[in-house]
Amino acid sequence: MTAEGRLRERLATAGPLAAGAAAALCSLTAPTPTLLSRATAVPLGYFLTFGGLILLLYALVHPLEPQLRADAPPLRRSLRMGPYALIRQPVALAILAAFAGSALLRQSLPGLLTTLLALAPFLLWRARLQERNLAARFGERWEHYAAVTGFILPIVPPSKRPPTPPVEG
Repeated sequence: MTAEGRLRERLATAGPLAAGAAAALCSLTAPTPTLLSRATAVPLGYFLTFGGLILLLYALVHPLEPQLRADAPPLRRSLRMGPYALIRQPVALAILAAFAGSALLRQSLPGLLTTLLALAPFLLWRARLQERNLAARFGERWEHYAAVTGFILPIVPPSKRPPTPPVEG
């Protein structure tokens, strides 16, 4: 691996960690009670935080790579369950939801902004790097999976959907 590749790998790990630490620190030290009413912010914060943590655990229990191997069942059978059946990057979504939820729980505008403006770009960049590596490793299986599965939300843009096969008869 080249020096540039090692640097990119370190940055892909250290960047999200540093941004996450900054978001957590901002959430803990800079509450902004006027962000939302407490009656709205607290339930929404709990929902996002615990929803994100549950999604993270669920994604870690159902890893994607074994489902993409050549000796795995066809994609339609192997990816029917689990978070990867809906989105390609559930871990990034889970981390963003958990950090945004914790900022809402503390009613911290600086924490929420740090999450959205510092942590989100690093996580999305890391997800794109991971997808590039998966595409190189799994080739056509990955391309098919990526064409029918949303990136971080379960929405596939019409431009990325594979064409429907012609109807015979």
